Amino acid sequence: MKKITKVIWSIEAVDNLDKIIAYLEEKWSEKEIKRFFLMSHPPKPYLNP
Repeated sequence: MKKITKVIWSIEAVDNLDKIIAYLEEKWSEKEIKRFFLMSHPPKPYLNP
């Protein structure tokens, strides 16, 4: 099962999303992008009740 990471974008970021994607694709590897988002939004620990 794939993990899903949700990112909340500001209105300014959404307006410039094409530029953000182009920059990331040009400057960062896929591994760096994944690491950035996982570090920015670490998964919450699962607590078994």
